[in-house]
Amino acid sequence: MGDYDINQPITGKIYLDPNHPVTKLILILYSMEPPFYADLNNACRSLDKAKLKTLGPFAMAIFGVLALG
Repeated sequence: MGDYDINQPITGKIYLDPNHPVTKLILILYSMEPPFYADLNNACRSLDKAKLKTLGPFAMAIFGVLALG
């Protein structure tokens, strides 16, 4: 991530930039289908709110990249 401040919120402008380090990281995680990908999929299908705190940020990030990018 280089010098990028990871404490900054992800904005629509970041989602629209395919060369931004945050967008690249989100797409790498999405494409490699890590173990939490299946958990996220199951949580979305069953509307499991217990997983919202841990999987919600990634779900929002991947939505932003796919919807806005």
